[in-house]
Amino acid sequence: MPMPCQHIKFGDPRTVIVKEGGEELLVTDSSLFVVPETILAESKRVPPSHVQSRPPNFDHQGLLVDVLSVGSRTRPEYMTAQINTWASHPHVRNFWGIDEEQDYDPHCDQMDNDAFQSYVQSCRGDMGWKSTRIENFRKKYFGLASGIEIEARNAGWFCAQRRPGHGLGWLMEMYRDSANIPDVLMIVDDDTAVDVEMMNRSMQQHSQFVDGLPFVGSSCVFSWRPDFTFGFGGFGTFFNRAAIQRLIQPLYCNDNASQHIEDPSYNELTCAKLQQNTIGELDVFRDGDSVFDIFYKYSALRTFCLHSDWVVGYMLTHYLHELLQQLQPMRCKSEICDSESISCHNQGPEEMDKFVQDRFYSSASSA
Repeated sequence: MPMPCQHIKFGDPRTVIVKEGGEELLVTDSSLFVVPETILAESKRVPPSHVQSRPPNFDHQGLLVDVLSVGSRTRPEYMTAQINTWASHPHVRNFWGIDEEQDYDPHCDQMDNDAFQSYVQSCRGDMGWKSTRIENFRKKYFGLASGIEIEARNAGWFCAQRRPGHGLGWLMEMYRDSANIPDVLMIVDDDTAVDVEMMNRSMQQHSQFVDGLPFVGSSCVFSWRPDFTFGFGGFGTFFNRAAIQRLIQPLYCNDNASQHIEDPSYNELTCAKLQQNTIGELDVFRDGDSVFDIFYKYSALRTFCLHSDWVVGYMLTHYLHELLQQLQPMRCKSEICDSESISCHNQGPEEMDKFVQDRFYSSASSA
């Protein structure tokens, strides 16, 4: 049976309209990204700034967890504190901390004011997205988060919104060998603290997780529309093994590649979503890309105009074909961190130490 997007020639040169400084420019796909494509291909292999890995024979006590922490080189002590406190739990195999040094452009936060204002203006204007609802949402809320107005944001904050997407490229490289996929992947901020055991117990309350079906949960989920949910990244996003397996699966949307397809029904559904090109993601896709690959490249677009939490929510809704699930108890206020919290946000090194002590953790040796 023909694939739903068989007429799309993904390898062909293409042109797109990019809003820059309020004007429309016609550019080729070689100009789509903030860095040359040769650099883009290598950037995903740049090692994280903070790495802590257990040896292969370490006893993880029945649950294998990897952590990707997204932070900043301005406060490396936060990731160090994560490694030394809650991420020292025996379940945790790898801790990877990424900051500006792993960005597509490590000097992104140093853009001059004219370039910065042009970028913000473009992102708050029309971009011709197929979904007017999502475009209107972006135009209204771009740059707003945690009650802070866009005028108070600096270039570094906007550059940081690309960082989790860049992290997907690193994860794709780590999990290309499916034997390396953990039971749970956590994507957190550098000021997040997680009760690993409580997170596992809460996920066990969901039948999808228990049955080994794709499942992603968070301590704080916003349901903007019934078909689009996203989490407050500061409280962490937790992927099970089945979700990771689906998101790293190579996709082939041309008939002549059908022999490579691992899951025909998922491949067909996902190619149909790509064909819709709702927010311009089709422009970065090439046969053989996984969903992680797509959003690694999408986050490098010159016209990347999304909060990182929206990107993850959109990726799950449209390409995992699952909504982000609310874990219980729900916590969405950073000022609330109690004994029932699965995770807490706005935690500095001292707060993380207290978080662990209050839960009677015993720090496990990383040796």
